[in-house]
Amino acid sequence: MNKFGLVQLSNSAQNSPLHTELPTKRHVVEPLKLSTLKKYQPIVPSPLTTTSPFNVVSKENKENAETQTFEFFSVSTQTTISVPHVPPRITEQELMAERPSVNYLRVLADRLQTDLDSELERNLRLVEELCTLDEQLSKTDRDMTILEEVFAEIEEEQEAKEVGTADL
Repeated sequence: MNKFGLVQLSNSAQNSPLHTELPTKRHVVEPLKLSTLKKYQPIVPSPLTTTSPFNVVSKENKENAETQTFEFFSVSTQTTISVPHVPPRITEQELMAERPSVNYLRVLADRLQTDLDSELERNLRLVEELCTLDEQLSKTDRDMTILEEVFAEIEEEQEAKEVGTADL
């Protein structure tokens, strides 16, 4: 009984049925090499295949069409929920209290947040305006240097003409 239990355990450990002969040549599956696999590789048809991998139903595999079809479902979720924001009111009791209430602090925080948002938008507009003015200023400087060079050349030509006419 002990020997039978060992045989049964060894066979179940090898994941093979009881009393079967092991093949003389064992087929060992190599583990996947992660260094050679690339993540998110595009699907490229093999040059050895004659049919397109994207053509699911063809003449050769028509009988297996039911098992080879793919079903796609469009899934959409609502990610934005619109809730009307009603600002809380400050009551007289909250203004007269010794310590500020949570409602009062929330109103102040909301006001500060709206002020901050408006100032950030104003700052963004001013930065964009400053950038455009800076670009215009640099363009004006470039145009000014070009005009100075042109005026200097015209002045040199006029002086050369005056010197040339004075010699005659």
